[in-house]
Amino acid sequence: MQQRAQEQRIAHSANHYNKLRQKLPTGPVQRERARNTEINIDGIWRRWIRFCEHLDEDPLVLITTGSAQDFMTFFKWILDNYRGVKKQSALHEYFRVFKMLFDRHNKQWMPYETVLSINSYLGLLYKRYGLDRSIPMKAVMSVDDLVLVLHHHWVRDDSLFDDERQRVQLAFLLLLAAYTGQRPCSILETTRKRGPLPAIESGDDCLKDMSEEDQSEDDNKAFAEIDKDIDDNTAEASRTTDLPRGILYSHVRIRVLPGRFARQRNPLVMEVTIVHTKGEERNPQPKTFLFYENMNLLLCPIAHMLALALHDDAFEASSLSQVKQIFNVNVPSQKKSVTLWWKDEKENIPVLRQAAPTNAGRRTSAKLPLTSAASSRALSRLGMKVGLEHRLQHYSVRRGTGNAVDGVASVHELSQVMGHRNARTFEFYRNQRVKCDVQAAFLGQPSETTLMKALGQMSLTVNPDAPTELTLEQKKTLMDNPTISKLRRKRDEIKMAAEAVSGEQQSDLWKKKCLAETNLQAAKVRLRANALQRAREQFFRNADTHDIDTQFGATAENTEHHAPLPALKYQTKERARMVRLLAQPEEGLSDERRLTRRIDFVRSMMELCDRKEARCRPTDPIAPKYEEEPPSPSIPKRIDRRQCLFCLCDKRKSYERRERKYARPAKMMDHVEKDHLKGLDTRTAIACPHPLCRSDGVVLQGIALAAKTDYGLALRKEHHQRPYKWAQEIAVTDEDLASQETLRVSVF
Repeated sequence: MQQRAQEQRIAHSANHYNKLRQKLPTGPVQRERARNTEINIDGIWRRWIRFCEHLDEDPLVLITTGSAQDFMTFFKWILDNYRGVKKQSALHEYFRVFKMLFDRHNKQWMPYETVLSINSYLGLLYKRYGLDRSIPMKAVMSVDDLVLVLHHHWVRDDSLFDDERQRVQLAFLLLLAAYTGQRPCSILETTRKRGPLPAIESGDDCLKDMSEEDQSEDDNKAFAEIDKDIDDNTAEASRTTDLPRGILYSHVRIRVLPGRFARQRNPLVMEVTIVHTKGEERNPQPKTFLFYENMNLLLCPIAHMLALALHDDAFEASSLSQVKQIFNVNVPSQKKSVTLWWKDEKENIPVLRQAAPTNAGRRTSAKLPLTSAASSRALSRLGMKVGLEHRLQHYSVRRGTGNAVDGVASVHELSQVMGHRNARTFEFYRNQRVKCDVQAAFLGQPSETTLMKALGQMSLTVNPDAPTELTLEQKKTLMDNPTISKLRRKRDEIKMAAEAVSGEQQSDLWKKKCLAETNLQAAKVRLRANALQRAREQFFRNADTHDIDTQFGATAENTEHHAPLPALKYQTKERARMVRLLAQPEEGLSDERRLTRRIDFVRSMMELCDRKEARCRPTDPIAPKYEEEPPSPSIPKRIDRRQCLFCLCDKRKSYERRERKYARPAKMMDHVEKDHLKGLDTRTAIACPHPLCRSDGVVLQGIALAAKTDYGLALRKEHHQRPYKWAQEIAVTDEDLASQETLRVSVF
């Protein structure tokens, strides 16, 4: 978040204020909007430009002098050219953002009569185009659903993460979302990148070359110009301090309270302050949520927070480096609590962080906050693996929290938790399944509370057999799709044309080829997602009928049984230990045994953050023996040409993964290019992962590559290079080579 420094207060001359009166903009001063809102306005502005180009009109002139009929035609053009607009709510959102675009350029709200006319015309368009007005099912997560999802996340999930800290963060994110009910903007990074706006040629000199700042910050520029031109003694322009969004360590406080009874250990509590809320620019409303330890380790937010903090070495007290020491902190008799403070350099570091490419592969970044897009993909994938019929989203958890609080809190407390200025807003979060037992109320019978609770769960229709990916036949069908075939032919034509020319013309064609390749891949992703969604809908529609027919129509010879769940195999001993601890029953354990179990769980989670699971093929016999730790593989000076040096030196991976040998050196090279060099700029120095090179400070760049042949590393020649955009051409001289060749470095 950008925090603007306060302007120095200086008593100016009368001439200063007179010039200020003359330079201030006439009309209403534009209010500052949120960054994402400005990005939405930019999006509708780009569509307006395309519309005006189609009509051979000036966009700036038409937005300022256009009539209601011009704007109505624009929305008709939207429906004709953007086939993805299929719902009434989508077209209404276009109109809502367009009114803000009108306000940006005209410095006034759209006239009321114009708004009424456009609204009436949109009603006609709704019917003419048959836009859908149905409201989709809004899933509401309950505590039983949360336990089911978390259990699968730790025990059954075989999804791969950039490192295992991302797995721990995802579980902690679910707990934070469930125990606070906050929007994604309060916990995660939701700010999108604002791209440049297209240049506009206008006949009006005052409207030419309007930049992003000219359109949205005219008033701020007026003040800035006055301060610069009038008084040299005015303070410098306001500086901005970039602070990452999301939950920072400074927003979290862990305290130790004295035990309430004799021989009871001192419990830990946690305070999480939500700073970023909706509309915080106009009306900031920070709030603090209180957490305590939960007997169920699966649902304990403090255990997850301790594991992440210990992994980051965030505690200021140097003695708090072990899990056991945290649970043995004593509270002096004259105090009511002891705060576990963070290090100063950790205060502004996000707790939930994004994975980023590094020299050693993709790892959790040291400073980048976790984005809502990345977490949304992880949640959707997790819900699909669990077998939920409806997509698992952040708002599924938020709606569940709101419905749970609605039954125990007052209206004002509910509004505070949900962040609503108007209590009526909660009506949009209410579960569509009526919680009240209306049947029992009418009949005058006791309510079936347990049954009604089960009927309202998100996991009521869960089915682990639901497809999570397309079959080979379905993928082959998509490859023959007319859209894919058309885009593929276009890409191939551009590629052939680029190979037939040279120079600057070839460079331009190569850029067009890359754009065509991007469009082709985007179309494939979109078609696969739609096909998988249809396959899942068809599965949930027919699965119950198939089970019933199998139950009553099968004989003893052809009775079908569901395939048993596969045996649990984990690549890391830390995760296997966590699963064993979660499987231990809590009842019957002494207080000392419960504390030991909790300490082991937090320690295992902390150590898991340093590990990484690798992709397993069906033929890979991975069955680690966790009873005894396998020896760490020694890294020879010369490795096998089929081994990956990056994986061999990566201590996060299991013994079997590090020692893996690929079928051919080319397969190993493909693996390195896709998994280790993706996202890296090979024009910069890349540190060699070999311990001998790391101690000598050797990097994998330029002439230094020749020295790496002593370790058995291979370079891929130009005509064998895979077309990855991060590859780089350099000249390498090696005395052992028969001649000097120009090689393209793709592996190291």
